[in-house]
Amino acid sequence: MWKADQSGRYTVQSTYKLMTGEAVEGERDRAFEELWNLKVPIKVAVFAWRLLRDRLPTKVNLYRRQIEVADRS
Repeated sequence: MWKADQSGRYTVQSTYKLMTGEAVEGERDRAFEELWNLKVPIKVAVFAWRLLRDRLPTKVNLYRRQIEVADRS
């Protein structure tokens, strides 16, 4: 079940709204809106969005999500 849409169905539009902050109680964060309007490759925008939302798969974030990672250091 996709929680970002009231119907529970996944749509590209609901994902876009979630990523731009529209889906969070109708709030629109100007910085994220500007990010998606930049003339950069989509993978750069997605990386920047993940960085700003603290969604990169760092050891800390993976641990927080209870994903085990072998320490390779």
